[in-house]
Amino acid sequence: MATRVNTGGWRRARLAWPVVPGLALVVLVGGLPLARVAQLSVEHGSEAFRALGTSEVFRKTLVNTLELALTVTVLCLLLAYPLVYWLSSRPAKVASRYLLLLMLPFWISVLVRVYAWQIILGHDGLVNKLLLQLHLIQAPRDLLFTTPAVVLAMTHYLLPYMILALYSVCASIDWRLMKAARSLGASRPYAVRRVFLPLSVPGAVAGSMLVFVLALGFFIIPALLGSPSDMTIAVYIERQTSILRFDIAAAASTVLVAVSLVLFLVIDRVGGVQRTFAGGPGKDSSEPE
Repeated sequence: MATRVNTGGWRRARLAWPVVPGLALVVLVGGLPLARVAQLSVEHGSEAFRALGTSEVFRKTLVNTLELALTVTVLCLLLAYPLVYWLSSRPAKVASRYLLLLMLPFWISVLVRVYAWQIILGHDGLVNKLLLQLHLIQAPRDLLFTTPAVVLAMTHYLLPYMILALYSVCASIDWRLMKAARSLGASRPYAVRRVFLPLSVPGAVAGSMLVFVLALGFFIIPALLGSPSDMTIAVYIERQTSILRFDIAAAASTVLVAVSLVLFLVIDRVGGVQRTFAGGPGKDSSEPE
């Protein structure tokens, strides 16, 4: 019996060795810097965290970051659902072509996208010119360096992440269930509400968690398109490092990581991380009626 156990353990070890390089890279690139930031934040005792706790600017920044991340997440979810529903109802070959087009923005630098939004939303940009031509405004509006500009640009950047996460689950939905609901007299909206939406919940939760965490740490778009009142934690950290307050910056970074971990634990507590990121059963590739 002992020989069998040892042999099985050796076999599992041989099967697991390919993940060692990737795991080591994650630890070196992600784990060690985070550990260093946590160490830097506590080197001066609790002074840095006490300073953050008594700072009205940091409290306002934290609330603004959470509100901005939540707003962008909700918008991405609302925009992604109709498209994912349509994609998941198409044959796999057709859906893959549209997904390839969807991935094209990943090849464009975020800086290029920000400069594009500056041109579109500028004083003489396309939006102001269109509104003037339609006689909806009498003079160009200040659209840049506002909260809507930040929300719009972040939604544009993070929407593909939501679509891909949601589609990974919705693509496995068996459309015969939708057909069965329709054959029993259910209307299309009712079938979508009672069949499609409940089965797509794990994808919605996974996509929302991914977009929310990414939005929490966003820096470039709020820094280049936002106003001082739109400052996020990432911008706050950058400004603290620029004045050599590395202890405050490290403490703020630790708070940001803690918020992300709390979100992860809440998701695991409510629905289970494994269930959230797991796909469903294989689907029938035929289109719904």
